[in-house]
Amino acid sequence: MWSLVAAVAMSCKELNTAEAAFAALDETAKLHWVSKVKAIPTEEGRAAELALYRRRPDEAEAILVQVRGHTGAYLAMLMRRLMPFRSQT
Repeated sequence: MWSLVAAVAMSCKELNTAEAAFAALDETAKLHWVSKVKAIPTEEGRAAELALYRRRPDEAEAILVQVRGHTGAYLAMLMRRLMPFRSQT
């Protein structure tokens, strides 16, 4: 049941619920990843990271391109993370 809760929570971008489900499943790597995503300072950054999780690099890129006033270092880091996904599509 917790697996289903985790899957639905991730698809709905409900990170607190996903975090609880991964903790109940003892999925420490996924729990750590969700914690890192929650720590991203902007909604756009979190949305882009979740798009990458869903293997949607074009969506992640579109989110980041629309960001205005975003710190250059953070944007560059996310764009570098996009590169491996771009070569798989």
